[in-house]
Amino acid sequence: MAPALFGIVQESLTTVARHAGATQVKVSLTTDELNLLLPVSESGAGIVADALTGIGIGLVSMRERAAALGGKFNIAGVPGAGTTIEVTLPLTLPLLRRKQYEDRSPGRRETTPSSRDGIKKILADT
Repeated sequence: MAPALFGIVQESLTTVARHAGATQVKVSLTTDELNLLLPVSESGAGIVADALTGIGIGLVSMRERAAALGGKFNIAGVPGAGTTIEVTLPLTLPLLRRKQYEDRSPGRRETTPSSRDGIKKILADT
């Protein structure tokens, strides 16, 4: 999960530097009972709906990284008042990925990995 989060933050900051003209950027990382929450907000030009129709590779890659981990990606902006992206990722592995960790022996299944190595394997398989 960490490499995907890093990629999202890196891409969001790159997008801000290239397009927003912002003087301030705020990045937070928190959790609630079920999710990891990553909002990134900036004080720049603010994205407008027209810009989302010709969506760039940076926004696409952030959305795909979040989706690959069973999460959600939202973006909202107000012209002249900045833009906020919000990434929400589940703290547990998506059920669809459970099959990747089933033992190939009939009747046996491994437990879902929770170690750093298990998370690396999940990201490598995506």
